[in-house]
Amino acid sequence: MLTIDFKNMTSDGLLEIIPSTETKDWEFKDALVFDKANFKAFKNTKLGKIVSSFANSGGGFLLLGKRDDEERFDPVPMHQGRTTMEDHLSLVISQAVTPHYRDFSIFRVPIAGTEESVLVVQFADSPAAPHQSVADTNYFYRLPGHSVPAPHFHLELLRSRFTRSVVKVTDIRFHCQTIEVKEGLAHLNFVLYVTVENTSLQSATAWGVHIKTAKTDYRWEAVKLRQALNDGVCVRGEQTTLLPSEKAVVPIHVRGKEQLKFRTAMAFCDLADAFDVFLRPLSHDFVGEEIPFRIDRSDVQSIRQEVAEKLS
Repeated sequence: MLTIDFKNMTSDGLLEIIPSTETKDWEFKDALVFDKANFKAFKNTKLGKIVSSFANSGGGFLLLGKRDDEERFDPVPMHQGRTTMEDHLSLVISQAVTPHYRDFSIFRVPIAGTEESVLVVQFADSPAAPHQSVADTNYFYRLPGHSVPAPHFHLELLRSRFTRSVVKVTDIRFHCQTIEVKEGLAHLNFVLYVTVENTSLQSATAWGVHIKTAKTDYRWEAVKLRQALNDGVCVRGEQTTLLPSEKAVVPIHVRGKEQLKFRTAMAFCDLADAFDVFLRPLSHDFVGEEIPFRIDRSDVQSIRQEVAEKLS
């Protein structure tokens, strides 16, 4: 999940990072839920569903004080009775599901140009999942823009974290190392920094990341292992053991080769643009889901610019 500095942000900054409409990671609720006629129903019947879905889906964000599909913010009350709204919601959120959920933070974000503010609830992945909504005794998970009842296989995957070392890819970063021309070939060397988190209650041993090209493409290889990505390669984490809730970064060094034709810069761009792989987290007793990855267009353009500068 994204790391966002809400403490030093205003509503203008929020508009730069939030999606235009609700997604799997973001849900919006306007300030009307805090009206006296609505607040009790929101806490007693709706909030448990939201908390359950985010806690059972690796986390996410609830923005209180914004309407879906509108770039408009409405102020959220500062207090509920004699208690700050943040403290009041903290207690309600924790007790809205069973087992009680504690892996969340609440941030108050000022509305630019005013003395008013909105609230952002940041939900983290919960090692105690699955969490059941107290209000209707259902388990939920997130789909884009919706919280829906969790299917059986999803609940079983979450429950397996009590007995298996479940690992999850939480971030992938691309770094271009070298751009070279050798013997009529364009050589592109880069590193994927893959962050892996142990989301279970068991220690993970012999863990790592499996990487494989999405289609037949023998241009790519894992540099240190000297193996083609077309056949799939497992890159192990440097730490022998990944403890529960611990994160570690796995660097995957990759090399691509492309025949040079008429335009050198275009050859490099075509090569980078064609990098299409699946990443899968693994441990000694767990195999995670495949995660697609392609080099971002901005990184492809940076490679184009670097090649152009070298050739000028």
